[in-house]
Amino acid sequence: MDSIDLKMLNFRESLLNLLEQYDCEISGTGMDDGSMVIYCENNHYILEDSYNLLKDISHGKYENVMKKHIVDVFSYGNRYTPEDVKGITCIFSDNIFKVNNKIREIYNKFKDNIEKFINSSIEKEIILQDGSRYIWVKPNEEIRGLRCDKAIIDEGITLVQLYGIVLPVCDFVTMDNVEVFWKDVIMIFLNCNYPNKCLIPKGKPKGITPKNTEIELKIGKLKLIALHGGYIYFVENGYYFGIDLPRFIKRNPFGIDKFATIGAINLALLDWGDGRGSMYSRLSNEEENLLLKYLMTLR
Repeated sequence: MDSIDLKMLNFRESLLNLLEQYDCEISGTGMDDGSMVIYCENNHYILEDSYNLLKDISHGKYENVMKKHIVDVFSYGNRYTPEDVKGITCIFSDNIFKVNNKIREIYNKFKDNIEKFINSSIEKEIILQDGSRYIWVKPNEEIRGLRCDKAIIDEGITLVQLYGIVLPVCDFVTMDNVEVFWKDVIMIFLNCNYPNKCLIPKGKPKGITPKNTEIELKIGKLKLIALHGGYIYFVENGYYFGIDLPRFIKRNPFGIDKFATIGAINLALLDWGDGRGSMYSRLSNEEENLLLKYLMTLR
């Protein structure tokens, strides 16, 4: 027998034993997205191809399990913060692309108040004029002596990294001072300066023309414009906010899962981060109704 075939048979047997051990079942999602459905004790999860684990908490509304867990473990943080720890923020990630994006975001936010900026492939730190520090910490290295009172944590870290490295450094961090940041930056929201904050210029984007418009739908003052290729735009009072819809489409054996698709968009909006205002933390009821109407036209 081919050695690789034997290896895969052993993998199959280990997987079956693991499913039995944790009393879980697995299946495909019904769409070509590389994700996997996991059923465990009457709960429904999706393991994305990026290994994010999502839990269906209410009819297609999903919650990122690791993100919630990271925040929850800080609910018992030490409320006392020594003076030499105040103002220190640690950024935990072993993904250099995510770190570069986060450091760039912090730099742009404080660029007029930066005292020192270290930006190499092995060390990244921003020191502000008031003494505040933002320090990149690789969660796969042994850290001695470093403590912080705020933490910015990559949701892609492992449980071993969280408990073995992150928590000891964050002994004085409470859940109010934790930010969990998302996966690699991808342009899923259009006509705004995603991923930093929502700043939408008034006026129609150049890419929207009658020739590449597939359909227009309207409810009251709100309009949805769908373009050939998958982009959709919500239009209201002259402002255009776009979504790369194909990145969010979810399917079931009967076609597009409309409520799961809307739930995936709302989850991404929720994960987007701070600074956009509550009106952009999820789609409005009117936007959801209009999008649902459009999804019903798709197959």
